[in-house]
Amino acid sequence: MSNVIRLTKLFLKDGFGNKENQSTKERGNYKKILLGIFIFICLIPLMGTISFGTKEIYGILKPMGQESLIVGALVMSTFSVVLIFGMLISISVLYFSSDIESILHLPLKVREIVSAKFITILTHEYAFVLFITGTIGGTYGYLESAGPIYWIKLIVVTIILPIMPLSIACILCIFLMKFNFITRNKDRFNMLIGIVGMGLAIVFNIGLQKMTRLPKDELMERLGNGDSLASTLFNNPLIKAPMNFLSQNDIGSSSMNFMFFVVFTIGIFFIYIIIAEAFYLKSAMSISSSSSKRKKISEVDLSKQSEKKSQIIAYMMKEIKLLLRTPAFFMNCVLVEILLPVFLLIPAIANGTDITAIKENLSKAREFVSSNASETVALFAIATFVITIFVAGSAIVSGTSITREGGSFYVNKFLPISAKHQIIGKLLSGVLINSIVLVYIIIINLVLGTPIINFVVSITTCILTIILINITQILFDIIKPKLNWTNEYKAVKQNLMVFIMMMFNFGVAGAVGVITLINFKNIGGNGLIITSSIIAILVIIIAIMYNVVMSYGIKKYEKI
Repeated sequence: MSNVIRLTKLFLKDGFGNKENQSTKERGNYKKILLGIFIFICLIPLMGTISFGTKEIYGILKPMGQESLIVGALVMSTFSVVLIFGMLISISVLYFSSDIESILHLPLKVREIVSAKFITILTHEYAFVLFITGTIGGTYGYLESAGPIYWIKLIVVTIILPIMPLSIACILCIFLMKFNFITRNKDRFNMLIGIVGMGLAIVFNIGLQKMTRLPKDELMERLGNGDSLASTLFNNPLIKAPMNFLSQNDIGSSSMNFMFFVVFTIGIFFIYIIIAEAFYLKSAMSISSSSSKRKKISEVDLSKQSEKKSQIIAYMMKEIKLLLRTPAFFMNCVLVEILLPVFLLIPAIANGTDITAIKENLSKAREFVSSNASETVALFAIATFVITIFVAGSAIVSGTSITREGGSFYVNKFLPISAKHQIIGKLLSGVLINSIVLVYIIIINLVLGTPIINFVVSITTCILTIILINITQILFDIIKPKLNWTNEYKAVKQNLMVFIMMMFNFGVAGAVGVITLINFKNIGGNGLIITSSIIAILVIIIAIMYNVVMSYGIKKYEKI
C-alpha cells in the first residue's frame, strides 16, 4: 500500500507540475488562490445555465411527483461521462506514457503500478464528476430543501459512483492492448486501439441505457399504477441503486441496495487488478517499439518531396502530422472533437427514438425556421457561437501547440523559419482541425433547411469563432507553455493551462447561454441588429488578439 501511495503522489505531482522549491512556495500559494478564484468565476455562467435548466425541469416534474427523475439522469450522465472519457484517459495513462519503461524496471508489483495509475485517472475524473453532481445534485437538493442526510449521501455517491465505470474502461483497455503483438507498426496499432476503445465504451454505454428501456405498454401500465417514472425508466441495477439511495428518504432499503452496489463496485475493481496482473506487463513492455517500412524513394518522388513549398504550409503540415501520429495527442485533441456529436446522440440511439417522430419534428422545425428567417437569424448566430466554442474549446489544439513539442522545442530555434511564421503555422493547424465543427454546423443547417441568410450567418459566425478560439489558445500557450513533461498525456490533460483555457471557454459559452435565456423574447425582434453586432464584435476582438500575438506573443515566443 505504501508503494501505491508513493507512486500516486509521484504521478500527480509530475502530472500537474507541482515541483516547487521553498523560495517560490509562498508566492505559488497566492497564485493558486487567484487561479482558483479565476476558474470559479469562469464556471459561474455554465453552472448557472445548468442550474437554471434543472430548476425548470424540476418545476415541471414536481407537480407530477416525478422529481426523482432528475437524480436518475444525474447518475446516468455521471456513469456515461466517466466510462467514455475514462476510456480515453486510461489508454494514455496506462500505455502511452513515457514513464512506462522506467517504472516497469523498478522493484514494484504490477498491481501497485496499475492501482497507482487508476487512482491518478480517478482523481482526474473527479473534476468532471464534482461539476455534474455539484450543479445538478446541488440544485436538486436546494429545491427539495434537503437536510444533512441528503448532502452526505451526495458526497458518498460522488466518491463511489465513478469507480465502477472507470474500472470497466480500464478492463476494456487492457484487453484491447493484449493484441498489440499482431502487428509490427505499433504507432498505427496504438491509434487504432484508441479509436476502437472509444467505440467499445460508447457501445457499452448504449447497451447499458437500452437495458433501462421498457415497452411502451408496460411503461404506461406502471405509470397508471402510480409507480415512480425514475424507477421505471432507470431500472438497471447499476443506475437504480445509487439513484434510489440519493433520492429516497427511506434509509433502510435504499442503503442496503447501495451497499450491494458498493460491494459489486469493489468486485469490478479487483477484477481489473487480476486482469492487469495477467496481461498488463507484457503488453506495456512491447508498446514502445515501432517499425519503419524502409521504402525506397525514386528520383521522381525525391524531386517532388524536395520542391520548394511555403514555409507556413510546411510547418502547419508538420504540426498536423504530429497530432495525427501521436496517439495521446490524436485522442485528446482530435478524436474527442469528432466523437462529441456521438455523445449527444447516445440517448436517442439508446432509447430507440422513432424515425417517424424524428421526421415529424424535423418537418416542424424546418417550417418554423423558413417562416421566421429574420426572427431566428440572431438565434442561429448565438447557437452557432455557443456550439463552436464548446466543441472547439474542448479540443485544445492551438492551446497545446507549443507544449506538445516538449523538450525538443529548442529545435525550432535552428529552423530556417521565423517565429512569426511558426506561430501562424501552429494557428492554421488548429483552425484546420477545429474546422470539424464547421462540418457539423453545415450539416445541421442542411438538415434544418435554413434560409440562405441564416446559413451564411451561421457559417460566418462559426469560422470567426474558430479563429478567435485558436488565437486566444495560442496566446495562453505562449505565455506559459509546459515543456517539461514525461509523457504526452500529461502535456494535453494534466496541464493546468489547458484546464484554465477549457474553463474560460465554457464560462464564455455559459455566459452567452444565460444572457440568451434571460433576453429570449427580445432577441427575435432585433435579429439583424444583434447578428451584426455579434459578427462585428468577433472581428474586432480577433483583430486585437491577433495584433497582441504578433507583437507581444512573438517576443515571448523567442524567449522560450
